Amino acid sequence: MGPMAVSGNDLYAVAYFTVASKKPVNVLKWNGIIWSELGSGFVEVNPIYSTRLWTLAVLGNDLYVGGQFTIAGGKPSVNIARARISFTPDNLALQANAPGAHTNTLTFAGVPNFPYIVQYATNVTDSPWFTLSTNAPNAQGIGTVIDSTASDPQRFYRVGFEE
Repeated sequence: MGPMAVSGNDLYAVAYFTVASKKPVNVLKWNGIIWSELGSGFVEVNPIYSTRLWTLAVLGNDLYVGGQFTIAGGKPSVNIARARISFTPDNLALQANAPGAHTNTLTFAGVPNFPYIVQYATNVTDSPWFTLSTNAPNAQGIGTVIDSTASDPQRFYRVGFEE
């Protein structure tokens, strides 16, 4: 194991696999129960150098990796890479009857330009969830959805990252 970083209850650690495994260097996540790989790994394409990850740092919802590599997650990335480790939307706000009667406006904070799914149900115990929108937040990370058919006496909403 190499460098490590912590985010909430998750531990991130660099793993150097043996040459026989033919796997690239990667970052692993320990959630307290199991290890899982984070992405497809890091590769240095220059045969003079070997792939090395020197540092991990968590800032907000992002994990930053620094080291000697030219490919990260299958994409060109020279010596520094960022992985989004949390897509949880927050600051969900609801304006009932706005902009008009039987219309609700939902606003949430999320990751800019990443797809989120907004769903509603009329009963949380036995009603199915219906998709209202699959919008992405704008460049500032604010997502807005208008439910123009909110005629039910009670309506429940949820927002999640669409994978």
